[in-house]
Amino acid sequence: MVHYIEAIGASFKRQAAEYPGSLCERWIYTHQPQNSLKPHQSIKNIIAVASGKGGVGKSTVAFNLAHTLACNNLSVALLDADIYGPSLPILCGITEKALLRTDKHFEPHYAFNMSMLSIGHLVDPQTALIWRGPMACGALMQLFSQTAWPALDIMVIDLPPGTGDLILTLCQKIPLVGVLMVAVDHPLALADVKRSAAMFEKLNIPSLGTVMNYHATSSSQATSDSIVNLAYTRNLFDSTAYAQPLSLYAPQAPEVQVFQSLAEQIVDKIAQKPLFSTIPISVVGG
Repeated sequence: MVHYIEAIGASFKRQAAEYPGSLCERWIYTHQPQNSLKPHQSIKNIIAVASGKGGVGKSTVAFNLAHTLACNNLSVALLDADIYGPSLPILCGITEKALLRTDKHFEPHYAFNMSMLSIGHLVDPQTALIWRGPMACGALMQLFSQTAWPALDIMVIDLPPGTGDLILTLCQKIPLVGVLMVAVDHPLALADVKRSAAMFEKLNIPSLGTVMNYHATSSSQATSDSIVNLAYTRNLFDSTAYAQPLSLYAPQAPEVQVFQSLAEQIVDKIAQKPLFSTIPISVVGG
C-alpha cells in the first residue's frame, strides 16, 4: 500500500534530485512540527538555535546562518527570543523601534535580505527588563504571533541560554521542525549542551545537529552529532562588532563556506522530516 502523502514526498524528492547544487535550486516545503502543532500560516518551517549556555556564539551562528539561507534565495526571518539579553539589535546594527501597525501587529525590520525582530526593537535598549517568567513569556509570544511576518521559507529563532520558562513556552506553543545546538569544546559548555539537548528530546523537538564553535588557535573535538566545526576567527569577531554578516564583511573568509555548508545541511535535514498536509491521508490502490 502507498499512502498519498508518501507519494507526494517521493514526487518532491524526484524534483529536488533534478536540481542539485545551491539552496536556491532546491524545493522548500512545509514540514510537520512537534507534537502535531500546526505550522504558522505564513511560515513554512521554523528552526531554533540553542546552546544551553551563554557566551558560546549562538547568536552569531543564528545571525550568519539566517543570512546565508537568505543569500540562497530563500525567504528568511530571524527572531531574537532572548527577552532578557537581546543580541539582534547589535548584530544587525538596527536599534530603531519597530513600527506598530493599525492592525496592532509589529512591522519587522528588513535588512541583509531577511526580516528580523527582537524585544530590543520594542523597548529602550538601555532598560533592563525586570520581568517575571509569565511576563517574559507573554512578550515572546507577542513577538512571534503579533508580528506581520511575510511569507517565509524558514524562520531562525535565536533562543536564550538555559532551559527555563521562555524555552519551555516556545517549545510548547511555537511549531518547530528542529533545533540546532551550538557548543564550544569545553567540559562545562558540553555538559550544558547535553542537558539542553535532552530537554528538547523530551519535548519531541528533533535535533538538527551541533555546531562546534572554537577558538582559531585551538583544535575542536567534534561531538557525535556535530555537523560543522566553526573557527571563531578575527574576521568573525570583527563582523559582529561592525554589525555585518560575515559574508559581507569578509566574503573570502573560509568560515563563509562553513556557513554555506551548515545551511545546506540544515535544509537537507528539514527535507527529511515528515511533510505537513491538511489533506487527509488516503490509500491509493489495494
